[in-house]
Amino acid sequence: MLIAVDTGNAAIKSMNTTFPTGLTTSSVCPSFADDVIKYNNEYYVLVDDRNIPYKYDKTQDDTFFVLSLFAIAKELRLSNMTGHVIIDLAVGLPLEHYEALKQKTLDYYNRGHVSFVYNNEVFNIQINRILVKPQALSAVVVEAQELLRLPTVFIVDIGGYTTDIALLRNGKISMEYCRSLDMGTIALGNSIAAKANSLYNIAVRNDHIQAVLQRRDSLLPESVKDIIHKEVANYAKSTIDKLRELQIDLRTDPVVFLGGGALMLKPHLDSDPRIAQARFITDPKANAIGYYTLGARELTRQSV
Repeated sequence: MLIAVDTGNAAIKSMNTTFPTGLTTSSVCPSFADDVIKYNNEYYVLVDDRNIPYKYDKTQDDTFFVLSLFAIAKELRLSNMTGHVIIDLAVGLPLEHYEALKQKTLDYYNRGHVSFVYNNEVFNIQINRILVKPQALSAVVVEAQELLRLPTVFIVDIGGYTTDIALLRNGKISMEYCRSLDMGTIALGNSIAAKANSLYNIAVRNDHIQAVLQRRDSLLPESVKDIIHKEVANYAKSTIDKLRELQIDLRTDPVVFLGGGALMLKPHLDSDPRIAQARFITDPKANAIGYYTLGARELTRQSV
């Protein structure tokens, strides 16, 4: 069975699930937690808010391996797979870091037999083949295949901590524009929360921000809602400003926006006169779906 996991700094995604990159540990089993894994005699609990600092290299400790186990367990349950299961695992890396971290990522997940308990159910998995795919490009290959036929197209993946940029020339990566910028939606959320607290002594969480942007019911006062809309508009503008500093002119080349920030910034990016033609991939699971699709193709070629 092939399972794909996108280990984002803000959220973990698989083909069918997504949850915040938030984790706590305990030496004893927590009584009232909903999502718990016991692995190597430690209990790990998923929490609703992201609480893990940004990591350039996610192979430094077991944090993202355990988060991947949560995604794997959820996918196995959805597929009604029990007992001893052999899986192939597809994961991804940003293009700028792909060559530097590919081997470390392969070694990180190359653990053979893994036994753990997820919500009182024992899982025994054998990690067979590990496939490392390029982030953002994988999503575009699957979701916007027709764009690969264009002479040039930029890809801008707006994540939690970083914004990853790539240029495709005739469907192939051009390394001259591969960048990973320290800009993401987590910094935007922190800026909104700081302003709301400073000006109105109101604590604003990410779910509050999402509710306002999605025009859902919210108890926040209009003054705080105005802060949210203004900060998001400014962040969208600063994103395009940064691209211009890098000599990326979206008046002359089409662009694909994806990642969690793409949906958040879409109304403002759509109306920016400095963008001539934009395509948005708004499914937060797009990279995971891309890893799965490209991984399945690779496994099919290997079996021929």
